[in-house]
Amino acid sequence: MNPLLLLLLVSVPVSVVGRTAAVLGATGAVGTEVVRSLLDQGYSVVLINRRSVEAFDKPGVTQHVVPMDDSLESSCASIMAAAKVSSAFITMGVGAPSKTKGQAGADQLRAVDVTLPSACARGARRAGVEHVGILTAVGADASSTPDADDGFLGLLPMARAGGPLYNQCKGQVEVNIKELGFPTFSTFRPAALLGTPNTPQIVEVVGRAVDFLLPAKYKCSEIATLADAMVLDAGEKEGAGGAEFEGAEFAVFEGEPLHELYKRTAAKGGGGEL
Repeated sequence: MNPLLLLLLVSVPVSVVGRTAAVLGATGAVGTEVVRSLLDQGYSVVLINRRSVEAFDKPGVTQHVVPMDDSLESSCASIMAAAKVSSAFITMGVGAPSKTKGQAGADQLRAVDVTLPSACARGARRAGVEHVGILTAVGADASSTPDADDGFLGLLPMARAGGPLYNQCKGQVEVNIKELGFPTFSTFRPAALLGTPNTPQIVEVVGRAVDFLLPAKYKCSEIATLADAMVLDAGEKEGAGGAEFEGAEFAVFEGEPLHELYKRTAAKGGGGEL
């Protein structure tokens, strides 16, 4: 064997040599970090975007521009099957949902946080993808009852982050994907995200200052650490079909389990706690 090729192979984690991952939502802050982490771990990366992004024109990355409509399931199925994708990461979300108020904001939140990710997951299942990891949020609960309006003087938009509709959407997309029966499926439910423009600066400053006082469920998450944890989790589960992860065919990383995963990630050279 060519010595240079041998050197390249041994420099890549054995578990991911030849692996390909797909990302829906790569243009967001967390999605961008997931792409970075996947490349660091030796994956080939397939992006499913609504537009081409120059920053992703790099070795190891293939971009597919597709309409974000009823055709998304079929697009994802064909793209992922052709690329032999082993893991799919869904980090798609409105980002700052309360910027659009009223019923329009509620409809946008449901479309972007539930309908499109669910369609992508159905496509991934058709393509034979082994593992799916999705970013939702702390408090995700499909049984949550949404507000009927934006409240007094419109001060509480229905689509606000952490509100009942938001929590319902995050929980419903989890239910939708779980029902598809992937060999393994992990959902990540962080509280405040640090390092993203969607988190107000005052929240980030205060969050860093008081994080050590907060219970694990409400501790902040650095987006780079979160991304590394999502990729580590996928790498451990790929090919296992759940057999080595008793009770973890559907894994919920929220609170203590999430922050324990961060510690394991740091031990393997990825991100770490704040």
